[in-house]
Amino acid sequence: LTTSRDAIAERLTSYADNNDIPLDTEGIVIIDIEGPQFSPVYFGNYLDTALPTYDPALLDRILDAYKLRIDVAREVFPQAKLGLYDSITPHPFGDAALGSMIRRQLGYDYAAANGLFDGLDYACPVVYEMWGVTDIQYVRHDAVPTLGIEATRSLRKTTGEPLELMPMLSLTVFNGSSNHNREPALVSDVNRTIEILKGLGVNDYLIWNGNDNLVD
Repeated sequence: LTTSRDAIAERLTSYADNNDIPLDTEGIVIIDIEGPQFSPVYFGNYLDTALPTYDPALLDRILDAYKLRIDVAREVFPQAKLGLYDSITPHPFGDAALGSMIRRQLGYDYAAANGLFDGLDYACPVVYEMWGVTDIQYVRHDAVPTLGIEATRSLRKTTGEPLELMPMLSLTVFNGSSNHNREPALVSDVNRTIEILKGLGVNDYLIWNGNDNLVD
């Protein structure tokens, strides 16, 4: 929360240099800030009076820290398209009426109203594969990406302008509650997610793989 603009710029420039990313890239740069305190999915925890984490003033500081990093990224990569990871990550049950999803949405809406997305080109809903065939919740497969897109589409910049979407998909099941966590997802499930996105009018997406080494 107290890191200076210069320190952030130095760290980001060094990262780009070490990973052979040209500063004049016209590609998509996804800003990814994670952790149990600071990930966007947890913003709502600072606004729920029923939780011990309730602290709107701290959330305001967190949002300022995010906006500073977005601003620096814009300076470091002036021609890139900027997106923010985890905006929105839907509840793995795909149910907008769940209390925890309502809290998530509250946090995202608060962040949007306070200008978090004003400096971005994309919101990046995380619609990773969450369930495998032996999971009880596998029947909710279609509901997860549907909620991710619909919830993200409700966000606005402070000008009222809607955000462009760049959903993030996976070839791996990412869900500690799944019997198939960190296993390769079924190709048919990934294809199904893509078809759901197309049905919602979303034709562009990224597939995140990272360091996962998928066999077959």
